[in-house]
Amino acid sequence: MHYFAGLWGLVAPGVFARPHYVRQVYDTSEGGLVYGSGRILACNLLAAVVITAWVAGVMYPVFALFGALNWLRVPMDEEIDGPLAAWKC
Repeated sequence: MHYFAGLWGLVAPGVFARPHYVRQVYDTSEGGLVYGSGRILACNLLAAVVITAWVAGVMYPVFALFGALNWLRVPMDEEIDGPLAAWKC
């Protein structure tokens, strides 16, 4: 969920950016793909690839360690009862 929401946050400006607003911020007349330019979209897609590679490279060792230590699962009895049953609220 978070990955795709962030990805949409990167892609949408590259598609829908109005040249008028881009000029106000970046001093260029480029617009989004809808307005005839794909440069912003290309840069944002490259950013998405770099961010994805960085997160995967950083988090893979963490989750591999958690998996080796068996920290990714709850105990079987708690999994069967449900995690909230252990709280005894």
